[in-house]
Amino acid sequence: TDVLSRFVGAAKEYEADIVLRLTGDCVFLDPKIIDEAIQLRTATNADYVTNQWPVSFADGLDVECFTKESLFISDKEATLPLDRDCVTQFMMRNAYRFKVGSLVCPIPGLDKSRWVLDSAEDWEFCVALASRLKHLPPSYTDILAILEKEPELQKINGHLKRNERFYDALAVEPIQ
Repeated sequence: TDVLSRFVGAAKEYEADIVLRLTGDCVFLDPKIIDEAIQLRTATNADYVTNQWPVSFADGLDVECFTKESLFISDKEATLPLDRDCVTQFMMRNAYRFKVGSLVCPIPGLDKSRWVLDSAEDWEFCVALASRLKHLPPSYTDILAILEKEPELQKINGHLKRNERFYDALAVEPIQ
């Protein structure tokens, strides 16, 4: 449950100056969005960049990029179990202490889409979507084109809440 320590260990092992956080439940990550997050961090010299705050991209396109310094500060000061489990939670809650950059989706309403793999319904959606892809990795616009032609696919898992596991943990351990 101390994922933050594992990130610190990896950053030290590989002498990373910049850390890119991509999660295994985001199976349709778009390399262009990843590149844009990295470029935004570089161009602004931000400590932390995300495309999920404010939420504007589909759930499942999550990208975070941050400096080793912000990671080490988080590791040193984060005491809440939720902050240790969710690597960048401390940075987000203490955004006033870090230079934060936000990559915002240019397509309004995409934040309502769910392209993540957290449940059986998500698995069904991901398999259905993957079977329609013409190349890998897909761009998010490739996925949108498929969903525009077949909007019923989104009904498979569209009823599920975004970041449900996080909010379940938050209900047990409220942040003050």
